[in-house]
Amino acid sequence: MRIAWLTPLTFGSGVSRFSLSVVRALNSLEGIDVDVWHSPSENDVDCPWAPTFSLADLGAKGLDGYDTVIFNLGNHPGNHAAIYECYRRTRGIVVLHDRVMQDFFFSYASESRKNPMLYACLMGYVYGAEAAQLAIDIVLQGQTAALWEEASARFPLFEPCLFNASGVVTHSYEAYAKVNSRYPGLLPSVQLEHPYYLYALASDSKPPLSRVDLAIPDDKVLVVASGRISPQKRIDVVMSALATDPELKARALLVIAGGGDADCIEHLRSLSRELGLEDTTRFVVDPDDRTMQSLVSLADVAVNLRHPSTESASGSLIEQIYFRKPVIVSKIGVYDELPDDVVVKVSLEDEKAELGKALRRLVLDTTFRENTVVSVRTYAESHFSSKTYAERLVAFAADPRICTDILSRADARAAQLRGGRLESMRSAVAEAAAELMAGGADEA
Repeated sequence: MRIAWLTPLTFGSGVSRFSLSVVRALNSLEGIDVDVWHSPSENDVDCPWAPTFSLADLGAKGLDGYDTVIFNLGNHPGNHAAIYECYRRTRGIVVLHDRVMQDFFFSYASESRKNPMLYACLMGYVYGAEAAQLAIDIVLQGQTAALWEEASARFPLFEPCLFNASGVVTHSYEAYAKVNSRYPGLLPSVQLEHPYYLYALASDSKPPLSRVDLAIPDDKVLVVASGRISPQKRIDVVMSALATDPELKARALLVIAGGGDADCIEHLRSLSRELGLEDTTRFVVDPDDRTMQSLVSLADVAVNLRHPSTESASGSLIEQIYFRKPVIVSKIGVYDELPDDVVVKVSLEDEKAELGKALRRLVLDTTFRENTVVSVRTYAESHFSSKTYAERLVAFAADPRICTDILSRADARAAQLRGGRLESMRSAVAEAAAELMAGGADEA
Protein backbone atom coordinates (compact mmCIF):
# COMPACT_ATOMS: atom_id res chain seq x y z
CA MET A 1 0.00 0.00 0.00
CA ARG A 2 1.35 3.40 -1.02
CA ILE A 3 0.29 6.15 1.38
CA ALA A 4 0.49 9.91 0.90
CA TRP A 5 0.67 11.50 4.35
CA LEU A 6 -0.12 15.22 4.39
CA THR A 7 1.01 16.98 7.55
CA PRO A 8 2.83 20.02 8.90
CA LEU A 9 6.44 19.37 9.87
CA THR A 10 6.84 22.58 11.80
CA PHE A 11 8.96 22.57 14.94
CA GLY A 12 6.79 22.84 18.04
CA SER A 13 3.64 21.55 16.36
CA GLY A 14 1.96 18.65 18.15
CA VAL A 15 0.59 17.34 14.85
CA SER A 16 4.12 17.35 13.42
CA ARG A 17 5.39 15.26 16.32
CA PHE A 18 2.43 12.94 16.02
CA SER A 19 3.20 12.49 12.31
CA LEU A 20 6.85 11.64 12.94
CA SER A 21 5.81 8.90 15.35
CA VAL A 22 3.15 7.43 13.05
CA VAL A 23 5.16 7.67 9.82
CA ARG A 24 8.06 5.79 11.41
CA ALA A 25 5.66 3.09 12.58
CA LEU A 26 3.90 2.89 9.20
CA ASN A 27 7.13 2.47 7.27
CA SER A 28 8.16 -0.36 9.59
CA LEU A 29 5.14 -2.40 8.49
CA GLU A 30 5.57 -4.91 5.70
CA GLY A 31 4.13 -3.80 2.37
CA ILE A 32 3.63 -0.17 3.41
CA ASP A 33 5.41 2.77 1.76
CA VAL A 34 4.77 6.33 2.92
CA ASP A 35 5.55 9.65 1.27
CA VAL A 36 5.21 12.78 3.38
CA TRP A 37 3.81 15.94 1.77
CA HIS A 38 4.05 19.25 3.62
CA SER A 39 4.65 22.98 3.20
CA PRO A 40 8.35 23.58 3.94
CA SER A 41 9.30 26.40 6.28
CA GLU A 42 12.46 27.69 7.94
CA ASN A 43 11.40 26.02 11.19
CA ASP A 44 10.84 22.42 10.06
CA VAL A 45 11.84 19.17 11.73
CA ASP A 46 13.47 16.35 9.77
CA CYS A 47 11.57 13.18 8.89
CA PRO A 48 14.26 10.51 8.33
CA TRP A 49 11.84 7.59 7.84
CA ALA A 50 10.09 8.65 4.65
CA PRO A 51 10.69 10.78 1.54
CA THR A 52 9.33 14.31 1.98
CA PHE A 53 7.87 16.51 -0.74
CA SER A 54 6.54 20.05 -0.95
CA LEU A 55 2.83 20.53 -1.51
CA ALA A 56 3.77 23.41 -3.81
CA ASP A 57 5.31 20.87 -6.20
CA LEU A 58 2.15 18.85 -6.75
CA GLY A 59 1.62 18.60 -10.50
CA ALA A 60 -1.54 18.21 -12.52
CA LYS A 61 -1.89 14.56 -11.45
CA GLY A 62 -1.78 15.58 -7.82
CA LEU A 63 -1.87 12.53 -5.56
CA ASP A 64 -3.36 10.14 -8.11
CA GLY A 65 -0.63 7.50 -7.79
CA TYR A 66 -1.36 6.57 -4.16
CA ASP A 67 -3.56 3.81 -2.78
CA THR A 68 -4.45 5.93 0.25
CA VAL A 69 -4.23 9.67 0.90
CA ILE A 70 -4.34 10.80 4.54
CA PHE A 71 -4.88 14.44 5.49
CA ASN A 72 -3.98 15.70 8.97
CA LEU A 73 -6.33 18.61 9.72
CA GLY A 74 -6.11 20.74 12.84
CA ASN A 75 -7.16 24.15 14.11
CA HIS A 76 -3.87 26.00 13.38
CA PRO A 77 -4.36 27.97 10.13
CA GLY A 78 -0.68 28.44 9.36
CA ASN A 79 0.06 24.74 9.68
CA HIS A 80 -2.99 23.34 7.93
CA ALA A 81 -4.26 25.79 5.28
CA ALA A 82 -2.21 24.30 2.42
CA ILE A 83 -3.23 20.78 3.46
CA TYR A 84 -6.88 21.81 3.48
CA GLU A 85 -6.55 23.35 0.01
CA CYS A 86 -5.20 20.05 -1.30
CA TYR A 87 -7.94 18.16 0.52
CA ARG A 88 -10.62 20.23 -1.22
CA ARG A 89 -9.37 18.78 -4.54
CA THR A 90 -8.58 15.23 -3.46
CA ARG A 91 -10.68 12.71 -1.55
CA GLY A 92 -9.02 10.86 1.27
CA ILE A 93 -8.99 9.86 4.92
CA VAL A 94 -9.01 12.76 7.38
CA VAL A 95 -7.29 12.60 10.74
CA LEU A 96 -9.34 15.17 12.67
CA HIS A 97 -7.04 16.57 15.35
CA ASP A 98 -9.51 19.13 16.73
CA ARG A 99 -13.25 18.90 17.10
CA VAL A 100 -13.66 22.71 17.16
CA MET A 101 -12.33 24.29 13.95
CA GLN A 102 -13.59 27.86 14.38
CA ASP A 103 -10.12 29.44 14.45
CA PHE A 104 -9.06 27.60 11.33
CA PHE A 105 -12.03 28.48 9.14
CA PHE A 106 -12.22 32.10 10.28
CA SER A 107 -8.55 32.61 9.43
CA TYR A 108 -8.72 30.46 6.30
CA ALA A 109 -11.54 32.61 4.93
CA SER A 110 -9.94 35.92 5.95
CA GLU A 111 -6.29 35.25 5.17
CA SER A 112 -6.00 32.36 2.72
CA ARG A 113 -9.09 33.13 0.61
CA LYS A 114 -9.16 36.90 1.32
CA ASN A 115 -12.91 36.66 1.77
CA PRO A 116 -14.13 36.92 5.38
CA MET A 117 -17.72 36.31 4.32
CA LEU A 118 -16.76 32.81 3.23
CA TYR A 119 -16.66 32.03 6.96
CA ALA A 120 -20.25 33.27 7.33
CA CYS A 121 -21.31 31.25 4.28
CA LEU A 122 -19.80 28.09 5.77
CA MET A 123 -21.51 28.72 9.11
CA GLY A 124 -24.83 29.25 7.37
CA TYR A 125 -24.45 26.23 5.11
CA VAL A 126 -23.66 23.89 7.99
CA TYR A 127 -25.86 25.27 10.78
CA GLY A 128 -28.42 27.66 9.31
CA ALA A 129 -29.40 31.32 9.54
CA GLU A 130 -28.68 31.85 13.25
CA ALA A 131 -25.09 30.64 12.88
CA ALA A 132 -24.63 32.76 9.75
CA GLN A 133 -25.76 35.88 11.62
CA LEU A 134 -23.36 35.11 14.48
CA ALA A 135 -20.55 34.72 11.95
CA ILE A 136 -21.42 38.04 10.33
CA ASP A 137 -21.31 39.67 13.77
CA ILE A 138 -17.85 38.18 14.32
CA VAL A 139 -16.64 39.41 10.93
CA LEU A 140 -17.98 42.93 11.58
CA GLN A 141 -17.14 43.26 15.29
CA GLY A 142 -14.02 41.12 15.49
CA GLN A 143 -13.37 38.00 17.53
CA THR A 144 -14.66 39.34 20.84
CA ALA A 145 -14.45 36.87 23.71
CA ALA A 146 -18.23 36.56 24.10
CA LEU A 147 -18.95 36.01 20.41
CA TRP A 148 -16.07 33.60 19.98
CA GLU A 149 -17.04 31.57 23.04
CA GLU A 150 -20.60 31.26 21.74
CA ALA A 151 -19.44 30.23 18.27
CA SER A 152 -17.05 27.60 19.60
CA ALA A 153 -19.59 26.16 22.04
CA ARG A 154 -22.58 26.01 19.70
CA PHE A 155 -21.06 25.70 16.23
CA PRO A 156 -17.76 23.75 16.27
CA LEU A 157 -17.46 23.89 12.44
CA PHE A 158 -15.57 20.63 12.01
CA GLU A 159 -18.01 19.53 9.30
CA PRO A 160 -16.18 21.18 6.34
CA CYS A 161 -13.21 18.96 7.23
CA LEU A 162 -15.39 15.97 6.35
CA PHE A 163 -17.03 17.22 3.14
CA ASN A 164 -14.50 15.41 0.91
CA ALA A 165 -13.55 12.59 3.29
CA SER A 166 -13.68 8.92 2.42
CA GLY A 167 -13.14 8.14 6.11
CA VAL A 168 -12.26 9.93 9.33
CA VAL A 169 -9.97 9.14 12.26
CA THR A 170 -10.51 10.70 15.69
CA HIS A 171 -8.49 10.39 18.87
CA SER A 172 -11.31 10.51 21.42
CA TYR A 173 -14.68 8.89 21.81
CA GLU A 174 -16.25 12.33 22.19
CA ALA A 175 -14.99 13.44 18.77
CA TYR A 176 -15.97 10.08 17.30
CA ALA A 177 -19.50 10.51 18.65
CA LYS A 178 -19.72 14.06 17.23
CA VAL A 179 -18.75 12.83 13.76
CA ASN A 180 -21.21 9.96 13.86
CA SER A 181 -24.03 12.16 15.09
CA ARG A 182 -23.57 14.39 12.05
CA TYR A 183 -23.16 11.60 9.47
CA PRO A 184 -24.68 8.48 11.06
CA GLY A 185 -23.74 5.43 9.05
CA LEU A 186 -22.64 7.46 6.03
CA LEU A 187 -19.01 8.24 6.79
CA PRO A 188 -16.67 5.41 7.86
CA SER A 189 -14.94 6.45 11.07
CA VAL A 190 -12.68 5.01 13.71
CA GLN A 191 -11.38 6.10 17.09
CA LEU A 192 -7.67 5.42 17.65
CA GLU A 193 -5.67 6.22 20.77
CA HIS A 194 -3.18 9.02 20.13
CA PRO A 195 0.34 7.51 20.14
CA TYR A 196 3.39 8.71 22.02
CA TYR A 197 5.75 11.19 20.41
CA LEU A 198 9.40 10.36 19.66
CA TYR A 199 11.00 11.93 22.69
CA ALA A 200 14.60 10.84 22.14
CA LEU A 201 14.56 12.33 18.65
CA ALA A 202 12.97 15.58 19.78
CA SER A 203 15.69 16.20 22.39
CA ASP A 204 18.55 15.06 20.12
CA SER A 205 19.05 12.00 22.36
CA LYS A 206 20.68 14.14 25.06
CA PRO A 207 20.17 13.00 28.65
CA PRO A 208 17.46 14.86 30.56
CA LEU A 209 18.36 17.77 32.77
CA SER A 210 18.38 17.14 36.53
CA ARG A 211 16.69 18.99 39.37
CA VAL A 212 20.10 20.53 40.10
CA ASP A 213 20.46 21.67 36.47
CA LEU A 214 17.03 23.29 36.65
CA ALA A 215 17.53 24.71 40.16
CA ILE A 216 14.58 22.85 41.65
CA PRO A 217 14.93 22.59 45.46
CA ASP A 218 14.94 19.07 46.89
CA ASP A 219 12.37 19.95 49.53
CA LYS A 220 9.73 21.03 46.99
CA VAL A 221 7.06 18.86 45.36
CA LEU A 222 7.34 19.78 41.68
CA VAL A 223 3.95 20.52 40.07
CA VAL A 224 4.17 21.08 36.30
CA ALA A 225 1.61 22.60 33.94
CA SER A 226 2.99 22.04 30.46
CA GLY A 227 2.01 22.69 26.86
CA ARG A 228 0.50 25.69 25.13
CA ILE A 229 -0.41 28.27 27.75
CA SER A 230 -3.91 29.71 27.30
CA PRO A 231 -6.91 30.72 29.44
CA GLN A 232 -8.51 27.35 28.66
CA LYS A 233 -5.81 25.58 30.72
CA ARG A 234 -7.18 27.10 33.95
CA ILE A 235 -3.75 27.80 35.42
CA ASP A 236 -5.18 30.81 37.24
CA VAL A 237 -7.41 28.40 39.18
CA VAL A 238 -4.37 26.31 40.10
CA MET A 239 -2.58 29.41 41.38
CA SER A 240 -5.63 30.48 43.38
CA ALA A 241 -5.88 27.03 45.00
CA LEU A 242 -2.22 27.19 46.04
CA ALA A 243 -2.53 30.73 47.36
CA THR A 244 -5.46 29.89 49.67
CA ASP A 245 -3.81 26.82 51.25
CA PRO A 246 -0.72 27.75 53.31
CA GLU A 247 0.45 24.13 53.53
CA LEU A 248 0.30 23.64 49.77
CA LYS A 249 1.88 27.03 49.16
CA ALA A 250 4.85 26.12 51.34
CA ARG A 251 5.30 22.60 49.97
CA ALA A 252 4.75 22.93 46.21
CA LEU A 253 6.66 24.57 43.38
CA LEU A 254 4.42 25.23 40.37
CA VAL A 255 6.31 25.40 37.06
CA ILE A 256 4.36 26.76 34.10
CA ALA A 257 6.19 25.55 31.00
CA GLY A 258 5.23 26.37 27.44
CA GLY A 259 4.51 29.11 24.94
CA GLY A 260 1.38 30.35 23.28
CA ASP A 261 -0.82 33.21 24.44
CA ALA A 262 1.48 36.10 25.43
CA ASP A 263 -1.36 38.05 27.07
CA CYS A 264 -2.32 35.02 29.15
CA ILE A 265 1.27 34.47 30.27
CA GLU A 266 1.57 38.11 31.32
CA HIS A 267 -1.74 37.88 33.18
CA LEU A 268 -0.49 34.82 35.07
CA ARG A 269 2.75 36.60 35.98
CA SER A 270 0.72 39.51 37.35
CA LEU A 271 -1.58 37.13 39.22
CA SER A 272 1.42 35.39 40.78
CA ARG A 273 2.55 38.72 42.23
CA GLU A 274 -0.96 39.65 43.42
CA LEU A 275 -1.38 36.30 45.20
CA GLY A 276 2.07 36.39 46.81
CA LEU A 277 3.22 33.31 44.88
CA GLU A 278 6.57 34.59 43.63
CA ASP A 279 8.39 31.84 45.56
CA THR A 280 5.81 29.19 44.63
CA THR A 281 5.55 29.70 40.85
CA ARG A 282 8.09 29.70 38.08
CA PHE A 283 7.63 30.44 34.36
CA VAL A 284 9.61 28.64 31.67
CA VAL A 285 8.41 30.29 28.47
CA ASP A 286 9.03 28.62 25.09
CA PRO A 287 11.37 25.92 26.43
CA ASP A 288 13.30 23.76 24.01
CA ASP A 289 12.33 20.09 23.80
CA ARG A 290 15.03 18.93 26.19
CA THR A 291 14.01 21.41 28.89
CA MET A 292 10.30 20.69 28.47
CA GLN A 293 10.72 16.93 28.58
CA SER A 294 13.10 17.19 31.53
CA LEU A 295 10.55 19.20 33.50
CA VAL A 296 7.75 16.73 32.75
CA SER A 297 9.95 13.74 33.59
CA LEU A 298 11.02 15.35 36.89
CA ALA A 299 7.50 16.39 37.90
CA ASP A 300 6.01 14.84 41.00
CA VAL A 301 2.55 15.99 39.90
CA ALA A 302 1.23 17.22 36.53
CA VAL A 303 -1.77 19.48 36.01
CA ASN A 304 -3.75 19.49 32.75
CA LEU A 305 -7.05 21.28 33.27
CA ARG A 306 -9.21 22.41 30.36
CA HIS A 307 -12.36 24.42 29.80
CA PRO A 308 -13.59 24.56 27.18
CA SER A 309 -12.14 21.41 25.63
CA THR A 310 -11.80 21.71 21.84
CA GLU A 311 -9.28 18.98 21.01
CA SER A 312 -9.78 15.47 19.72
CA ALA A 313 -6.76 14.53 21.87
CA SER A 314 -4.18 16.21 24.09
CA GLY A 315 -0.52 15.84 23.23
CA SER A 316 0.54 17.35 26.56
CA LEU A 317 -1.60 14.80 28.43
CA ILE A 318 -0.12 11.90 26.43
CA GLU A 319 3.34 13.28 27.21
CA GLN A 320 2.62 13.43 30.93
CA ILE A 321 1.35 9.85 30.90
CA TYR A 322 4.37 8.74 28.85
CA PHE A 323 6.59 9.96 31.68
CA ARG A 324 4.34 8.11 34.20
CA LYS A 325 3.08 11.18 36.03
CA PRO A 326 0.01 11.45 38.24
CA VAL A 327 -2.11 14.02 36.41
CA ILE A 328 -4.96 16.25 37.60
CA VAL A 329 -7.43 16.78 34.75
CA SER A 330 -10.80 18.40 34.17
CA LYS A 331 -13.77 16.10 33.96
CA ILE A 332 -14.42 16.97 30.32
CA GLY A 333 -13.80 15.60 26.83
CA VAL A 334 -10.86 13.32 26.19
CA TYR A 335 -9.52 13.98 29.70
CA ASP A 336 -12.58 12.36 31.25
CA GLU A 337 -12.19 9.29 29.02
CA LEU A 338 -9.17 8.04 30.96
CA PRO A 339 -9.90 5.63 33.87
CA ASP A 340 -10.54 7.21 37.27
CA ASP A 341 -7.58 5.42 38.86
CA VAL A 342 -5.16 6.72 36.18
CA VAL A 343 -5.92 10.44 36.46
CA VAL A 344 -7.40 12.56 39.25
CA LYS A 345 -10.49 14.31 37.89
CA VAL A 346 -11.86 17.72 38.86
CA SER A 347 -15.44 18.67 38.03
CA LEU A 348 -16.17 22.02 36.41
CA GLU A 349 -19.09 22.68 38.76
CA ASP A 350 -16.93 22.91 41.90
CA GLU A 351 -13.56 23.37 40.24
CA LYS A 352 -11.55 25.30 42.82
CA ALA A 353 -12.63 23.22 45.83
CA GLU A 354 -12.06 19.89 44.06
CA LEU A 355 -8.75 21.08 42.65
CA GLY A 356 -7.61 22.04 46.14
CA LYS A 357 -8.47 18.55 47.43
CA ALA A 358 -6.71 16.89 44.47
CA LEU A 359 -3.58 18.96 44.99
CA ARG A 360 -3.52 18.17 48.71
CA ARG A 361 -3.82 14.44 48.04
CA LEU A 362 -1.04 14.37 45.44
CA VAL A 363 1.30 16.98 46.92
CA LEU A 364 1.01 16.12 50.60
CA ASP A 365 0.18 12.38 50.56
CA THR A 366 3.24 10.55 49.28
CA THR A 367 1.58 7.13 49.46
CA PHE A 368 -1.40 8.21 47.37
CA ARG A 369 0.95 9.79 44.82
CA GLU A 370 3.03 6.63 44.54
CA ASN A 371 -0.06 4.43 44.15
CA THR A 372 -1.31 6.69 41.35
CA VAL A 373 2.04 6.40 39.58
CA VAL A 374 1.67 2.59 39.60
CA SER A 375 -1.77 2.89 37.97
CA VAL A 376 -0.42 5.29 35.35
CA ARG A 377 2.47 2.93 34.56
CA THR A 378 0.17 -0.06 34.16
CA TYR A 379 -2.17 1.85 31.86
CA ALA A 380 0.60 3.41 29.80
CA GLU A 381 2.20 0.06 29.02
CA SER A 382 -0.90 -1.12 27.15
CA HIS A 383 -1.92 2.11 25.39
CA PHE A 384 -0.54 4.82 23.07
CA SER A 385 1.71 2.55 20.99
CA SER A 386 2.60 4.02 17.58
CA LYS A 387 2.91 0.49 16.14
CA THR A 388 -0.62 -0.40 17.25
CA TYR A 389 -1.86 2.91 15.89
CA ALA A 390 -0.23 2.28 12.51
CA GLU A 391 -1.60 -1.25 12.27
CA ARG A 392 -5.14 -0.14 13.06
CA LEU A 393 -4.88 2.81 10.66
CA VAL A 394 -3.80 0.53 7.78
CA ALA A 395 -6.66 -1.86 8.59
CA PHE A 396 -9.09 1.06 8.51
CA ALA A 397 -7.72 2.31 5.19
CA ALA A 398 -8.26 -1.18 3.72
CA ASP A 399 -11.86 -1.38 4.98
CA PRO A 400 -14.22 -1.87 1.98
CA ARG A 401 -16.45 0.89 3.36
CA ILE A 402 -13.73 3.44 2.56
CA CYS A 403 -14.11 2.60 -1.13
CA THR A 404 -17.91 2.72 -1.29
CA ASP A 405 -18.03 6.52 -1.06
CA ILE A 406 -21.44 6.40 0.61
CA LEU A 407 -21.45 10.07 1.58
CA SER A 408 -20.94 11.29 -2.01
CA ARG A 409 -23.58 8.91 -3.30
CA ALA A 410 -25.94 10.18 -0.60
CA ASP A 411 -25.34 13.75 -1.82
CA ALA A 412 -26.11 12.68 -5.38
CA ARG A 413 -29.31 10.93 -4.33
CA ALA A 414 -30.37 13.97 -2.29
CA ALA A 415 -29.98 16.12 -5.41
CA GLN A 416 -32.28 13.73 -7.27
CA LEU A 417 -34.92 13.97 -4.55
CA ARG A 418 -34.76 17.73 -4.18
CA GLY A 419 -37.90 19.51 -5.30
CA GLY A 420 -40.26 16.58 -4.71
CA ARG A 421 -43.57 16.86 -2.90
CA LEU A 422 -43.09 17.13 0.85
CA GLU A 423 -45.62 14.41 1.74
CA SER A 424 -43.79 11.84 -0.39
CA MET A 425 -40.30 12.92 0.67
CA ARG A 426 -40.14 10.95 3.92
CA SER A 427 -40.72 7.54 2.35
CA ALA A 428 -38.44 8.37 -0.57
CA VAL A 429 -35.63 9.37 1.77
CA ALA A 430 -36.08 6.20 3.86
CA GLU A 431 -35.95 4.01 0.76
CA ALA A 432 -32.86 5.81 -0.56
CA ALA A 433 -31.07 5.51 2.79
CA ALA A 434 -31.80 1.78 3.02
CA GLU A 435 -30.58 1.26 -0.53
CA LEU A 436 -27.36 3.19 0.08
CA MET A 437 -26.55 1.38 3.31
CA ALA A 438 -27.20 -2.02 1.75
CA GLY A 439 -25.27 -1.28 -1.42
CA GLY A 440 -21.78 -1.87 -0.02
CA ALA A 441 -18.65 -1.91 -2.14
CA ASP A 442 -20.44 -3.26 -5.20
CA GLU A 443 -21.90 0.19 -5.88
CA ALA A 444 -18.63 2.05 -5.56
